[in-house]
Amino acid sequence: MSNAPLYWLGGTLIVLVSLLVYVGLNENMEWEKFKTTHQCKVAATKDSEIFNTVDTSGKVAIGFTSSQTAWLCDDNVTYWK
Repeated sequence: MSNAPLYWLGGTLIVLVSLLVYVGLNENMEWEKFKTTHQCKVAATKDSEIFNTVDTSGKVAIGFTSSQTAWLCDDNVTYWK
């Protein structure tokens, strides 16, 4: 049996992860540029939270929200990041 399918899978995963990292870094650089250009200031913060939830079938699950910062910019819009 050939290992070729495993090499393709591994290569595909590496490309996808690399693409996700690139997009994430690019988005962050764009935000930093926007934040500076538009004189954004911290307006509020939200801490991360862990919570319990129940679906319609009665199954219990645990969820979470990540911490966020509200930025008020000179365009009078609040951006949550």
